[in-house]
Amino acid sequence: MENKDYRSHYQIDAELFNYFENNKYDVDYNRRLHTCLRKLFSGSANKILDIGSGGGWSVETLSEFGNIHLFDLSHKNLCAIKHKSETNAVVGDALFLPFKKNCFDYVIISEVLEHINNPLNAIEQAFRILKSGGKLIITTPYNEKIRYYLCVHC
Repeated sequence: MENKDYRSHYQIDAELFNYFENNKYDVDYNRRLHTCLRKLFSGSANKILDIGSGGGWSVETLSEFGNIHLFDLSHKNLCAIKHKSETNAVVGDALFLPFKKNCFDYVIISEVLEHINNPLNAIEQAFRILKSGGKLIITTPYNEKIRYYLCVHC
């Protein structure tokens, strides 16, 4: 179902949902996800864009691999992340990335596409700003309702 006013919806969602407090299931799920993602990175002078930054996990997990740029619909979340860490942050929509062509070594879209009306457009935007030979890293939840019951190997 298309959410015609998804920008307002997710800005309000960010005001109500605490992206900085995880329950025990989220902590384990995120630890496994982020450990897996770290394996996709190499080097230390990379320019990395995290689209849909949420609670700022990329700053905590990937900073050793390069300069992290955060991009999110929520001004509140970006301010909270910037309060903890000096990083570049831009408020905006993944369907309209305000960056020049070929400027990022890595673009991450983690747990975001399932919230977007036109995921293909967001992917096209990500490829537009990705350098030749760069990596686009996308994750989506398999099924949010059963993820707490899955074994660690699933």
